[in-house]
Amino acid sequence: MIDGASSFLNCPQCGLSIRPKVSWLTVEYCPRCMARARIPVKLLSSTLPAAELYPEGSVPNDGQQGVTTTILARSR
Repeated sequence: MIDGASSFLNCPQCGLSIRPKVSWLTVEYCPRCMARARIPVKLLSSTLPAAELYPEGSVPNDGQQGVTTTILARSR
């Protein structure tokens, strides 16, 4: 689903951008939409975060424009 560690996973519904540090941390559905609305929305893979994909003021979100979440892997 993801090309490399520099790719973003963007939600077309709420505008959340996730940048996984390693490929095995990728998720298929938006965790924000699942938690808030219980709606499975497939994330789209891109080299840009959601804030840069859309013209200014048109990013799909609920008041949190340009939010990017980084998922880190912990070694045990």
